[in-house]
Amino acid sequence: MGCQVSVLVLCKTEKNKKAINKNTKGIYQGIYFEYIPKSTIKSESKIGKAIDLIRDSLCSYIHIFKLSKDSSIDVFLISSDLCYDVYVLSMLGKKDKNQKVFWIVDEFPIPIRYGRDSISLLSSALFKLALRRLNGQISMTKIVNEYYKNLAGQQFPSLIMPMTVEPDRFVYLSNNIQDSKTITYIGNMEIYKDSLDILIKAYYLFWKERKDYELCLVGDGKDTPKLKKYVNQMGISESVIFTGSVNRDEIPCVLSNSSILILARTNNKRAMGGFPTKLGEYLASGKPVIVTNVGEISEYLTDKQNAYIIEPNNIEALYNCFKYVADHYEEAINVGLEGKKLAEGIFNYKSQAIRMYDFIRVY
Repeated sequence: MGCQVSVLVLCKTEKNKKAINKNTKGIYQGIYFEYIPKSTIKSESKIGKAIDLIRDSLCSYIHIFKLSKDSSIDVFLISSDLCYDVYVLSMLGKKDKNQKVFWIVDEFPIPIRYGRDSISLLSSALFKLALRRLNGQISMTKIVNEYYKNLAGQQFPSLIMPMTVEPDRFVYLSNNIQDSKTITYIGNMEIYKDSLDILIKAYYLFWKERKDYELCLVGDGKDTPKLKKYVNQMGISESVIFTGSVNRDEIPCVLSNSSILILARTNNKRAMGGFPTKLGEYLASGKPVIVTNVGEISEYLTDKQNAYIIEPNNIEALYNCFKYVADHYEEAINVGLEGKKLAEGIFNYKSQAIRMYDFIRVY
């Protein structure tokens, strides 16, 4: 959109043994980035993490407030769901009315996203004060947008912006029919989030009839050992592949070389408030996508038109969908291509950037 954009990272993000990036500043695809803590590597001890959190937050606040004196900065976008980050950084807009401050939020706050009914009184008070200072809020879902409006006790400018995807990453990849007969999941190996235990059990039922399909689980997470145990107990370890984490640049090839893409999100508060960003990449690949009907997914996708939508937390439903897609694969490819059109239109990051730019200009 012709804007000069800088990304300031408030905390360390990398594990020492698995560090992908050790550069504390640089330019990535034309965008300047800087780690304010002067390091990208997180502490491995609990005490170290606590010290880092306090020290890095204070250093970041001081750095950003000094930066706010630069009259060439028009807009600050806060991308954090920590109440104290939002509260402190919301004050940026009060120093100079020409500088706007917007908050980007993609989920319910902790601990609501993990099943609790409410947040602490302190968190509630900090969010409420912050929301009254902001120029506006950019939310991933309607329900999260309404939650914060109710919390603030007033209306404020808001934009609903679901996940975005870069279709250009998939332009040169072919859509060969049933390339490797692989069912693929990419994401965090966390059972609570994406019902990976249900996915494995459904695949087991399908595998008993169709041993020509393998299941590929791409990613890493705390539940990886437990999931491998499930697989071994069922006797399907030779047909289930755990790849671990892969580089971002490898994702388009992994998806495009698969036959079926699966996202079996659990029906919980996290799914209700969020919108799966990986779904955009799934659709952009042009391959058939199976997704559970949670949150606001059905407001964008239609069953058997641009994806296959099934009931969440249902092993039998997922097994039957695997079987249907495999038995009707010519139809499924057409459904996948319709999903690709959706990714190239509604979910295209260029389309969403225009909406965001216009929203920021108005408010």
